[in-house]
Amino acid sequence: MNQLPDQVPPISQKSQGKLRFGRACLIVALISLIFLSVVSPARREAGQVAKVCPSGWTVATNGNEIVFRRNEAVWIMGKVSNPPRSMGESDEHYFKTAGREIHYEIRLRFVHLLASSEYERLRTARQDAKAALKKGASGKSEYTQLQIQFEKCQVPLFFTTDSSIFMDRWVDQGAAGGYRIEP
Repeated sequence: MNQLPDQVPPISQKSQGKLRFGRACLIVALISLIFLSVVSPARREAGQVAKVCPSGWTVATNGNEIVFRRNEAVWIMGKVSNPPRSMGESDEHYFKTAGREIHYEIRLRFVHLLASSEYERLRTARQDAKAALKKGASGKSEYTQLQIQFEKCQVPLFFTTDSSIFMDRWVDQGAAGGYRIEP
């Protein structure tokens, strides 16, 4: 039966250097893996996206989102319940009296890549909600419920090898908060 020696033979300086180098490489590799797994896909993609962003827009990340923000404020106005436009009134005046000034954003929200069955389930729910909304409602309350259901049924628009990406148009009202705009 073989016995282990009482003492381990000394390691040469050259071997010790190789061991230290190997441990350092292993530590760097582990830190890289941890860093890449912790950094959100949105943060990893933001640099590439910023390179193609047009002037007048900024790009930032917020958790699992890439946020494109229009630098200049814009005026928006809803389609329903607005006063009629006065004869000869300019577009600018009409929007500034019936609309409101906001900062417009486009948000790309990254989630883990959806399975085909989950994507199809979301797509079918969206199509059903769109058909119900298009069919119409008997009153404002029912229409509001149909619209809420339609807005809940989002489908990702873009995909990477490891992410499904939803796109939201967003109204930022500063201290008053913000909300999603449905196309």
